[in-house]
Amino acid sequence: MRPGEQNVTDPGREHAQALGFEQSPDLLVVTAGPDQRIVACNARMRRLLGDRDPVGEPVDAALGGVLGDPVLDLFREVYRTGETHRVDGWQVAAGPDQWISADLTIAPWCDPSGQVAGCIGRGSDASALAAPQEKAQGPYAAAMDLMADLQDALLPADLPVAPALDISAIYLLAADGARAGGDWFDAVIRADGRVALIVGDTVGQGISASAVMGQLRAILHERILSEDPIPEALRSLDRYARRTPESHAATVCVALVDPGTGEIEYCTAGHPAPLVVAADGRGRFLAPSGSGPLTTERGYTTVRDRIGTDEVLLLFTDGLTERPGVPPEQSLVEIARAAGHAVSARGSDPLERRSSLVCERTLEVLTRKAGYADDITLLAAHRTPAFPPYITTIPHNPDAARAVREDLDAWMGSLQVAVLDEFAVLHAAGELITNALEHAHRPDDGPPASIELEARLEPTGELTCSVTDHGHWRDQTPHPDRGRGLGMVSGLVDHLSMDRTPTGTTARFRKRVTRSAQLLTGNASPSASPSMSAVDPVPFATTIDGDVIKVRGPVDLSTADALRASLRRFTRGGTAELTVDLAGVTHLGSAGVQVLHEIRALDGAPLHLRAPTGSVAQHVLDLVRLPYEDPSLTDG
Repeated sequence: MRPGEQNVTDPGREHAQALGFEQSPDLLVVTAGPDQRIVACNARMRRLLGDRDPVGEPVDAALGGVLGDPVLDLFREVYRTGETHRVDGWQVAAGPDQWISADLTIAPWCDPSGQVAGCIGRGSDASALAAPQEKAQGPYAAAMDLMADLQDALLPADLPVAPALDISAIYLLAADGARAGGDWFDAVIRADGRVALIVGDTVGQGISASAVMGQLRAILHERILSEDPIPEALRSLDRYARRTPESHAATVCVALVDPGTGEIEYCTAGHPAPLVVAADGRGRFLAPSGSGPLTTERGYTTVRDRIGTDEVLLLFTDGLTERPGVPPEQSLVEIARAAGHAVSARGSDPLERRSSLVCERTLEVLTRKAGYADDITLLAAHRTPAFPPYITTIPHNPDAARAVREDLDAWMGSLQVAVLDEFAVLHAAGELITNALEHAHRPDDGPPASIELEARLEPTGELTCSVTDHGHWRDQTPHPDRGRGLGMVSGLVDHLSMDRTPTGTTARFRKRVTRSAQLLTGNASPSASPSMSAVDPVPFATTIDGDVIKVRGPVDLSTADALRASLRRFTRGGTAELTVDLAGVTHLGSAGVQVLHEIRALDGAPLHLRAPTGSVAQHVLDLVRLPYEDPSLTDG
């Protein structure tokens, strides 16, 4: 202190400092002591923790689910060494399947003696996906819409679902329409269960490049599916490219993965080599195969490697390595770091299939700062333990089908099956269960035996399901509006078979299931595709509004009688006109379809069915050829 100064504090300054800490837009946390207990935490961090105050808790316990183990290790390292550490683009959990990207700094703070007393953690939110320019308007916007529609038509609409290899892809269309259109990706499951992962890039740009891309993708897809070895498949592609000047010098990477063993055979024909990322975030680029682009006469050789369980294989196009202002060698380092952060930020469950989040977070981090000038394609494959089958015993009561549908829906949810495939499997399984409940009886007319259901994902990407009863099949009294159940199942799946024996009946079906890939434009951000609720806990109910009856919840064997009674009541025995709004129906089984036919055909009621596009009812009514109105086409 200088002579004459008084040892007093400035309460205004202290208040401002405290207010700045509390209301900072950054994530702020202060720890103290060797056990790293939290001594201060600002409002932004508390909101991230669900408005919980973690002061007094060890940082590991309080923030482990938010920051992840690698960042927690940095707190310990900073306390031990006194050196500041920085991590750019780290994925921070902001809720279930919600993440923000943050630049993190962990710095030491010292006591009056100069000894390290704790750490200060700071995270600056950096989640926005970079967009190099404002959203286009007018003719340019129309051109971009055309390019997006064209790519959407030429790229695969879906990806296969394998039991031990979780596959996802993102395609980000260049914001400059003149530069868009040359990248492609594909994934093919062979008959032996090996999965071919493909990314490619043509030299041209615009609509002509898209046309060439579509041809190259189709040819290579067919050759890979025909079990050609990788070099032979690429030689076939090369022969076509020689007759098509626009495809000269196109590059492609093909990786053939055995999900069971992790063995990889791959070829990098002038293309960037794939990246393998371990569960702890450590990454390694595979060695290039030495092959050249198409038509360059350098031949096509393959290299063998292996990925371990819970490792992720990432294939990408050069739009990711050639970002504005980033040297190629630095870009590769950043790709490995961003993908490593995305992989290590996943949950600890080895069956957690999160390749889609790895694609999204890697793309977000890499485009946030530097932007992008060319199309970007990311194709990720996460090797998991084999996905377990779903096996259950079903009691003989009308409510059993609904309970099994809900459990089966949760099982398929872990596979991230596309909405329409999930819908088809759930309805098909529900119909087979309903048939068994109605028809299977013991020969001695004793109490009905239980029913077994088994569903599993086969190595070929097909979902198989069997429903087995242990009684003899008793046909019901013939009825003009019965017998639609097996017809519905046959229309929903790829193959259906019935095996009847003196001791019981087994119904089996198989269906190839898929998941959607993501096609983004420069003004979009990665997000999940919209979904249709195939199983909903909403209870069955009917409400009347004038001459419209609204039906909600499941319409199955256990609720069909209630629907019949409601319709007969409100049509006054078939004499009054009535519109049936099926928008809120979460399951429409053959028992419900029978009721609608019965009221229309037998009672003669002027019944108008209403089902919006994309609803559960719309898909079933199309299948059984029941006429309906789509309110989105008739309103206004």
